[in-house]
Amino acid sequence: MIELTHIEKRFGDNIVLKDISVTIAERTVTALVGPSGGGKSTLLRCINLLETPTSGTIRLGEEKITFAPDKKTGWAEIQRLRRQTGMVFQNFQLFPHQTAIENVMEGLVTVLKWPKGKAKARALELLEKVGMAHKADAWPATLSGGQQQRVAIARALAPRRGFCSATSQPRRSIPNLRKRSSKC
Repeated sequence: MIELTHIEKRFGDNIVLKDISVTIAERTVTALVGPSGGGKSTLLRCINLLETPTSGTIRLGEEKITFAPDKKTGWAEIQRLRRQTGMVFQNFQLFPHQTAIENVMEGLVTVLKWPKGKAKARALELLEKVGMAHKADAWPATLSGGQQQRVAIARALAPRRGFCSATSQPRRSIPNLRKRSSKC
């Protein structure tokens, strides 16, 4: 579950997010809709703590952090919350020197210290779910934009996170992703 309570984000005197409170159940698809510059990406970045909210509370699963203008959030707290999330960026951020399967495995091996065999099995499982198993050994430069997006989604889901966000609208190239990923 994602629970945001009274989230506010300021950049100097500019209030980008003001008193945002919402609860989103796990394993649901939710869309943020609004005008350009309305704070959608900032809200997603705050949930993953790529931006630190000025005030309010974020709860992801069992992890909860309260923010205040005079309170510094510790790195360990940030990491505990981030382990609950995955994020697919607008330009996907695939490592160009790694194949599709290596991109999906990277966080499992480097951050979570999974054995390579276990990470490879999980990566292949997810590439299959997003329809990309046949491109497991392909380099990002040889993939179309939609294919790169599917690899990035598999990478974001790899650690069985409870929350995955995308900073752009889903593409038609993955119409059955929700059905395919229901057990991720």
